[in-house]
Amino acid sequence: MQRGIHHMGFATFDYERCVDFYTRVLGFEIAWQELQQAEDGTVTMRHVFFNVGGGSYMAFMAPTPESGAPASWPADLDKALGLRPYTYHFSLRVDSEQELQAWRDRLVEHGVKASAVFNHGWCRSVYFTDPDGLQLEFCYNTRVLNEDDKILKPREQPFIDDLRRDPQAARESSEAMGIPLEAFLGGQELEEARS
Repeated sequence: MQRGIHHMGFATFDYERCVDFYTRVLGFEIAWQELQQAEDGTVTMRHVFFNVGGGSYMAFMAPTPESGAPASWPADLDKALGLRPYTYHFSLRVDSEQELQAWRDRLVEHGVKASAVFNHGWCRSVYFTDPDGLQLEFCYNTRVLNEDDKILKPREQPFIDDLRRDPQAARESSEAMGIPLEAFLGGQELEEARS
C-alpha cells in the first residue's frame, strides 16, 4: 500500500498575500484553484493547492467574512493554543545540504527571517514562518535511521553547540523562530558571553 502525504490543508485570511508568498517567494506552482460561491453569487471561499513536489501539495482555504468567518485569526497554532514555538510546524523535504542552503538563501533574499541550518544529528533543517505565522521547515535526512533511533530517550542536538559558538546565527535563529535565545541553548550562555 502506498503511503505518504497527498496534501496538508491550512487556512489563510489573506488569499492574495498567501498566493504571492508561496508562488513568488517559495516558487511553488499553483496546481489547482477553486472559487466557492453562495447561490446569490457571493464569494464564500477561495481555495488553492500549491505543488510542493514529490506528489504532495499544500492547500489553503480562505473563507470570506460573508461566509461567517472572522476577518482574521491566528495561524500560528502554537501561540493560539499557548504552546512553545515550533511545537506545531510543517516540514518540506529537500534532498541535500546544497538544496537546503539554497532555500535558506532564497528566503533571506526575499526578506524572510530564516534560522541557521540546524544539525539534529540525523537530519538538517532551516525554519521560517509564512506571512500568516504558519511555522515551516525545509529538511533532509543525513543518514539512514536505525533500530536505536526508535527508542524514546534523551538525544544530542548538535545544533545547540553550533549556536553557542556562532552568536549571530543564534540571534538570527531566535528571531526567526520566536524562541528566546536561552531556550535554544538549554540555559547555557553564548561563548562570547563567557570570554
